[in-house]
Amino acid sequence: MDAIADGHCLKYVHYPLEFLVAWEKRPVNLTLMAYQWCCAIPEAAKKHGLGKIPVIGRSLPVWYIGSRFTGDEFSITGHGSVPARFTNTFLHRHDGTLPYYAVLLCKSLEVGFRLAGPGRDQPGIHLGRASPNDQMFEAAFSGDDDEVIADAVCAWIADDGITSPGSFARCLTKRLDNKTPFSRRLQWANTRCLQRIGRRELEMSESETIRLLDRLEVNIDDVRETGKWVGLLIFAIRSTTMQKSLSSHHLHLLDKLVSDAHFDERFVSRDVEVMKLFEEAEDWERLEVWMMIIWKSLRRSEWPTTESIRKIKLTSRELLSRRPSAIPSFEHLMRGTDPFAEYAAALRSVCTYARRAKKPPSGSPPLQ
Repeated sequence: MDAIADGHCLKYVHYPLEFLVAWEKRPVNLTLMAYQWCCAIPEAAKKHGLGKIPVIGRSLPVWYIGSRFTGDEFSITGHGSVPARFTNTFLHRHDGTLPYYAVLLCKSLEVGFRLAGPGRDQPGIHLGRASPNDQMFEAAFSGDDDEVIADAVCAWIADDGITSPGSFARCLTKRLDNKTPFSRRLQWANTRCLQRIGRRELEMSESETIRLLDRLEVNIDDVRETGKWVGLLIFAIRSTTMQKSLSSHHLHLLDKLVSDAHFDERFVSRDVEVMKLFEEAEDWERLEVWMMIIWKSLRRSEWPTTESIRKIKLTSRELLSRRPSAIPSFEHLMRGTDPFAEYAAALRSVCTYARRAKKPPSGSPPLQ
């Protein structure tokens, strides 16, 4: 920490970091130490009046090229030794202090968070209340190296009890603009991060979060906390406008999750507005999933206004007339309910009408 803050011996700090990177079974407590280094690096750069840490990407400074250790070198290098190629490429080339800080940040993230990946989850750690400098995440998220970005994502949610402040999806804006598919690890890390943050992220950054969800294309096997994902996806759909809407992929994911899990979302008036948006766009595929959500939420909510029910029944009839294959799914919703309840009666009238329909009606008569 003193060497980072001092700024005069940064090139020597690089050696132990490379050793730690090569140590495949490094202990979990190094994560906390590395996190503290990551927080200290931007502060030190600011202290010395060097400005922001440069964007971290695959294009590293000239003096860094060829300076990585391999596993074999790590095992045979003794205390105080320096690989020969370091002396020419690292020690005798100095392109300014700020690039050193950038590479040290990259290496610190790798030491602390690279081993956090699919099938290699580390135990939760407690980072305390030290808030990292935003420049640390800005530099890592804005680069073009998916592994470094994934390290930063893992740092974002490293503490079980504390999630870093700010909008996660907005930090990834530059990477979202890059159409290159996410690496497997970055896909995993982003999915876990959204799962941890949930709908709070949408409240802070709707458009960026919906764009991130569409890029991720999360599958049911990726979901760990079903209830949280159901809430996140429903919140995203309720944020729908004519210009911005969740992809059909995630509508179907929501349908699968609701089928396999206890559903406790409540009906809100916004649900009818979203229903009309899908209907006016003649997006029958999305509307089918959304109408199933509405009817399920009605079963667990206070009965809405007469006008809302009238609109829901009309739209359901129009949908089922156009997609009769969905009728059994809607009829299934009545199972286990009081046959004389308002919910069952309303849904029964819709399904009965759809069963009797011979062809898609040009206009639906008013329901009583």
